[in-house]
Parts: sequence; structure tokens; C-alpha cells
Amino acid sequence: MSKFNGSDYDPDRDDERLSTQIEVIFDLMKDGQRRTLMQIEELTGYGQASISAQLRHMTKEKHGNHTKNNLPHG
Repeated sequence: MSKFNGSDYDPDRDDERLSTQIEVIFDLMKDGQRRTLMQIEELTGYGQASISAQLRHMTKEKHGNHTKNNLPHG
């Protein structure tokens, strides 16, 4: 089973990049502080669409089944 998914997803091309993104975003968000997508973008340099996708991935079982209570809104 792939770590990520999507119609344009290619594990050989995307796994390292996406794994790094999710780790950086998780490390930022694990303090439980609420942040907007814009704030996360400013702190990480990742685009808001990528951030939103990674936050959704974090709620999946294979990525820790984290709750959205600690994730930002808008």
C-alpha cells in the first residue's frame, strides 16, 4: 500500500518530497497551536494546497489517525 495517493501520484517521484512535507508540517503543528494555512505557508514555504493535503493525510490511519482538533482551520 502506498503512503500517499492521488491521480498524479508517482511513488518514485513523490514519496521523498511528500514524506518530508508531512514531517515538517507535523513537527510544526504538534504543539497544538491553531494556525491558518497562510501562517503555515509562511513558516514552512509550502503552498497552501500542499499543506491542506498533508493535514488531511494526518487524519488517516496510516499517517497517525490524528484528530482535526489540533489542526488549523482556514
